[in-house]
Amino acid sequence: MPDESNAVRNKWSDRPESEESRLLSNLPTETYQLAKDLVAPTSLREESLTYDTIVKRLQKQLKPQKFALVARYEFDNRARNAGETLSQSVAVLKHLATECMFNEAMRLERPRDRLVSVIRDKEMMSELLKLKLEELAFDIAVAKCIAIEQSYKDGEPK
Repeated sequence: MPDESNAVRNKWSDRPESEESRLLSNLPTETYQLAKDLVAPTSLREESLTYDTIVKRLQKQLKPQKFALVARYEFDNRARNAGETLSQSVAVLKHLATECMFNEAMRLERPRDRLVSVIRDKEMMSELLKLKLEELAFDIAVAKCIAIEQSYKDGEPK
């Protein structure tokens, strides 16, 4: 019995410009088999099978979306780790916020509020609390805190 994965991969090599071709020909064997199983009973050989369909099914299987409530719990309980820079903490908060399914207003407010709550530095907190709530956007809060953090580093003896 011929190996179907090689036959399908060879079929895609006839269309080097297609997204499907690039995707399927570059998948590791195990992931290729998973893609094949996920689209069954449709065959990977069928022209109607799109790149988006393959990718969505793989994403759903390999990285299932968290429930918003679980994601928000993780977001709300995220503490800044010892030795973690503000930039690292901000990156984690941004990542956690992507799975929270916040509406537009919350997408702007919640990361800012969470950032304020993880700040342990008195000078950073003082600078942020000087501003009115409507003036303190997330990006402004991050910029102010990073500037203060950098001033500490600049003042250290070398």
